[in-house]
Amino acid sequence: SEDTQMMTFPAGEVARKYNGILDDGKWHRSFIRNAVEFKRDIIPVFIDAENSKKFYRVANARRTLRLKTDIELFLLPQELVKQANQTINVIFGKPISYKTFDNSKELVEWAQEIKKIVYNLKNNL
Repeated sequence: SEDTQMMTFPAGEVARKYNGILDDGKWHRSFIRNAVEFKRDIIPVFIDAENSKKFYRVANARRTLRLKTDIELFLLPQELVKQANQTINVIFGKPISYKTFDNSKELVEWAQEIKKIVYNLKNNL
């Protein structure tokens, strides 16, 4: 096996605003399973950035209309261009050993624990 690193976005989707609060939703367990399987520590990373109000309005409208297709994702290239020449803060937490993830919790529970750790990194801004 190679000694390379990878970055994973455990929610598997772009964060949305719910009642005015930006949230990734439920994080998937696969990144915990991979950390254990490949004996890789997890380095929590918080990226302090938001999409435009338009992006979140379209997402809310889609949910209201109960459309299954995430039409707001078509706006992502435009959102990325808007971030050009902007400062985005990226906060790295302390590494978490893959040995932490024992059988005391289900993998999905560990994933939510890591989510809390990542979201708490925002307090370090």
